Amino acid sequence: MKKAFGHCYFTIADDAGVPDLSGVTDMTNMFFGSTFNEDLSEWDVSKVTNMSQMFASAKNFNGDISKWNVSKVTNMSSMFAGTGNFNGDISKWDVSKVTDMYGMFSASYFNGDISKWDVSSVTNMSGMFYDAKTFTGGALSDWNVSKVTDMSRMFEASYFNGDLSKWDVSSVTDMSSMFEASYFNGDLSKWDVSSVTNMENMFAGYQEDLSFISVFNGDLSKWNVSSVTDMSHMFYFSSFNGDLSKWNVSSVTDMSSMFAGNSWFEISTVFNGDLSKWDISSVTDMEEMFFYNTSMSSENYDKLLNGWSTLDAGESQIPQDITFGAPKHYSCAGKDAREVLTGTYSWTITGDELVELRADVPTLTLLTSWKPITSLTPPEATIGCSSTGTKITATHPDGLLPI
Repeated sequence: MKKAFGHCYFTIADDAGVPDLSGVTDMTNMFFGSTFNEDLSEWDVSKVTNMSQMFASAKNFNGDISKWNVSKVTNMSSMFAGTGNFNGDISKWDVSKVTDMYGMFSASYFNGDISKWDVSSVTNMSGMFYDAKTFTGGALSDWNVSKVTDMSRMFEASYFNGDLSKWDVSSVTDMSSMFEASYFNGDLSKWDVSSVTNMENMFAGYQEDLSFISVFNGDLSKWNVSSVTDMSHMFYFSSFNGDLSKWNVSSVTDMSSMFAGNSWFEISTVFNGDLSKWDISSVTDMEEMFFYNTSMSSENYDKLLNGWSTLDAGESQIPQDITFGAPKHYSCAGKDAREVLTGTYSWTITGDELVELRADVPTLTLLTSWKPITSLTPPEATIGCSSTGTKITATHPDGLLPI
């Protein structure tokens, strides 16, 4: 019955009875884009293996399918994608054989309880709750996701903020855009992400109208990211400011816009961490990495410049010909290291400027006595980062005391 009623406008007569579906195995796109909203409660779907896009874009459907026997279904990809009304009870469905749940509830208004589902066979959850504006949790904490390899865009643009702290994600290889533009801010500190290769846009803010800042700011300090190759836009337009100092990023090739802010709305990302120990040997793309990030201190940027311009034990190389979108300010403490990168390694560094170091003002003691001063050696300072810079002397415009 594949595509049987797709894009149709129809009703079923009251005396039509229940169709014999005992031989049907494929219901792909069956009601795709239709206005159908009839009674399917007595349908025998026990032989069906494929329900991909079955009700996709069927905006009127909200029938009772709670008693369906879906125990043989393996593919439920996009099954309820774009359904405007469906929010039925499917809590007791046996989905133990399903392997593909790609986009299953994407752009839908479903907010039912699926906490007891056995998803232990699922390998693909990409976009499962993408743009699901009303799905807020339903307690997915006990789901067995140990076989899932693809979680890309799983909660993108959703309101989900449930507990995922105990999920076994050790088989996942793709987490790109997983929480992009979402309201998720849960505990992921114990996740085993050692198999993940793609974290592009994982916690990025919204990019269509550029009006949403990602709220995630959890502890990721102990994540094993040694297999990741793509971290582009990972924290773009986000609220993240956690400790990443010990991350092993030696496999990463793309860090473009990783901590970038948004100049259109004049909103900087808040990240201000120490990345000086990062092994950037494999990186080929750092374009706009810190674009419009005004939060990074010159101290941390100086550390980054000094660390990245030095080849430490275990590092294979300092990459050549990198275009690096830098934080806003560096000081004299990072100037020489910056020149090593731009000179020896032919880096093009954009977006930063030198802020000269200033000596700390000593704490003044309380005045216990005083006497007139008849002479005083004017204080001097040096313009520039070296002792050979231009000397300036403080003087009174009239040549009188006090200066």
